[in-house]
Amino acid sequence: MSLAADGEIVKMTISTKCIAKIDAWLRRCPRRPGWPSRLVPSFGAHRWFLAHGHLLKPAQHDAFSDFIDILVLVERQRQRLRQKIILANRSERFIQITELLQSVHGIADIWACIIAAEIGPFDRFPNADALQFWAGMTADLKESAGRTQSGNITKAGSRTLRWALCKAAVTLCRSDAKQEATRQRLIRQVGRPDSANKPKSTNTQPLEMSKCK
Repeated sequence: MSLAADGEIVKMTISTKCIAKIDAWLRRCPRRPGWPSRLVPSFGAHRWFLAHGHLLKPAQHDAFSDFIDILVLVERQRQRLRQKIILANRSERFIQITELLQSVHGIADIWACIIAAEIGPFDRFPNADALQFWAGMTADLKESAGRTQSGNITKAGSRTLRWALCKAAVTLCRSDAKQEATRQRLIRQVGRPDSANKPKSTNTQPLEMSKCK
């Protein structure tokens, strides 16, 4: 299960970087009729390439074609990994914990697999607070002149686990207007995450999700 989760993360990272390269390359190129402002999904890039590939210079044409080939290959491999993850989630060994994780809004098969693989046996934690502390999702408290101030999260645990929790939180916000309003309010207060998509410590949704036992 852990290998399947790691494989999905690697393929997701490759796909994301490849798409970012295409977008960055398109932004640098001179604008022409039919030129897209952004191509996110691989099928969208492939469809545009078939219709407007003649607008590209030979070197651009070859580069764009190579990027699309990489995306198609990675997406095909991701589909196989997803099937393995779904089968692992439904196995007798993992079905209980993955079903419990999926009872939390925003967590589906992929996130449940990654979270379960990163945490391991949940019963080794005496309570939700211990799990939250282990995951590095608790605030780093600083004392000065007799006053205690809550800082950023400690980030002491698994970076992959925090990433998966925050991705699940974003998924929740997209389907829940109340949670999305809270997210937008926090964005206005502390700003958006940086270019690496690292979640801000004030996003409370991952903290709540990490309390599943």
